[in-house]
Amino acid sequence: MEHRPDALPARRVARRPLVNALAGGLGAGLLGGIGRVGAAGRTTAAQTPSGEECTNVDNDPRPLLDRAAIEEVRHRFALALDTRDWALFGSLFADEVDADIPALGSPRRIQPKEDLIALFRHPFRRPATENPTQQLYGNFLIEVAGDTATCSSYLVGHHTIPDFAGGDEVTLRARYVDRLTRTPDGWKIAAMTLHVFSLSGNAAIFA
Repeated sequence: MEHRPDALPARRVARRPLVNALAGGLGAGLLGGIGRVGAAGRTTAAQTPSGEECTNVDNDPRPLLDRAAIEEVRHRFALALDTRDWALFGSLFADEVDADIPALGSPRRIQPKEDLIALFRHPFRRPATENPTQQLYGNFLIEVAGDTATCSSYLVGHHTIPDFAGGDEVTLRARYVDRLTRTPDGWKIAAMTLHVFSLSGNAAIFA
């Protein structure tokens, strides 16, 4: 076959009209979708590439900030337990908490947060160097209504005590349902329920 050094440039030239057409269409679609942004920081009107108009698209970041702050309460909850930081743990609660924690021997009652701290201290009473623990939270479902919120989250809690009689590990799988209130110091847990799914391993580690 005869070598044609100008063949490749010819192909490139042939493709340019298609590339330009695609780029023009995408650009128009993106620009049309941006719409007009009002002075309050929200999109007041937008147009799809097909010509349909979308209105009242709210860009208020506050709901996202609230959700992030509420998730962080649970992450700090885990960190406080795993590091035995009881000052941090206490800072996450309202002064009184409607708590239902039957897995720790505490049926539902409204109690001072100091009582709740004491309740959690027991299974985490050993230093982290002797009893490494890891609390992992996920599957967050959060609903915010003004200055109150509900948060559902799943927990996998793993405890290890090397050479412990009967087995050196135990794993808790559960779900927490929290009610939180907004305060000048951030979101605080005002109510908390623990639903245990399963407990595997040596439960005596919790005793």
